Amino acid sequence: MSSASASAEEEGDDDDCCPLCSTELEPYDTEHPTQCPSKHCHFNFCLNCIEQFIQSTSSTQEASDGNAFHVFLHCPNCRSNLGPSIRDTVLLRKVDKYLKIDDDVRLSASELRVKHSLENDADIALAVEEARSRENDFFRDHADDTASFVTQ
Repeated sequence: MSSASASAEEEGDDDDCCPLCSTELEPYDTEHPTQCPSKHCHFNFCLNCIEQFIQSTSSTQEASDGNAFHVFLHCPNCRSNLGPSIRDTVLLRKVDKYLKIDDDVRLSASELRVKHSLENDADIALAVEEARSRENDFFRDHADDTASFVTQ
């Protein structure tokens, strides 16, 4: 195997891991990638890191010099605004994560409540439908930019 093909193979392996925490991306992470509006960015990270990212923006943070600052929902790679779409991404990933689990014994009480809500709440069902529609619209509108990133 040439060094070029070995290098390409190693790069492909990197695509299977979250660039922030290095854990392997789950199928729902890759099926619902981050909807970054920047052309050719294609940055994607795992559900756990996205949830921590959102949580970090919910309050003002304090810098080491004592000054307060606010973290915005911007792409860690290109700094584009992810705010309009990141919650849709989380919702769709959670739907795929919890509704594909047949063995509820593996779920915590909190996860069971989430799964039950996803299965039975009409408002959540409507939100999921709208999130899927916005995701489809985004990737249709950015098909040229995301052709190598998203396979649908």
